Amino acid sequence: MFEGEKWFLSPLTNEIETRKGTVTKSGSYQGTQYWEFDGIKLADIM
Repeated sequence: MFEGEKWFLSPLTNEIETRKGTVTKSGSYQGTQYWEFDGIKLADIM
């Protein structure tokens, strides 16, 4: 949940990067590379 809305990680990552003004040229993100649980990237947990 982010701002009261349910998101998938990749679109949420894109939204946050857009708000920061640091969106990539492609606008494409693999969300699991940007988010962590207990200090471990989600991509490494999966």
